[in-house]
Amino acid sequence: MRVEFSIANRLDEIVRVHSELTTLLEGSGCVQELIDEMCLIAEEVLVNIISHGFEPNTEAEIQFLFDDQQDHYALEFRDCGIAYNPLEADERPEGKVGGWGIPLVVELCEQVDYRFESEQNVLRLTVAKREK
Repeated sequence: MRVEFSIANRLDEIVRVHSELTTLLEGSGCVQELIDEMCLIAEEVLVNIISHGFEPNTEAEIQFLFDDQQDHYALEFRDCGIAYNPLEADERPEGKVGGWGIPLVVELCEQVDYRFESEQNVLRLTVAKREK
């Protein structure tokens, strides 16, 4: 099953993504621990895109895609913000507050791919399914 929708680049939209993603994962028989991890992954990515991907006061949309495959789930985020590959971020300095989001996402995912195409950042995350 593949579901795609758009959200505004506002932090309050993360609640909507969390709700939609939870419903989709519960419907696919996903274990609660993985539902929680997938929602955390989506939240961390969206906070980064919304907080750092656009000039202040820019209204834009973020495309969110959920793809339920046989042995994994995929999440894809597309935005027309500032071109930025989060996988090439500088190493987080010791003692710095914040900056754990992308390393956490990378740790929780089986595969993380970034590309810039058609003037859009595209971040695709793959997470293996788990047995109940």
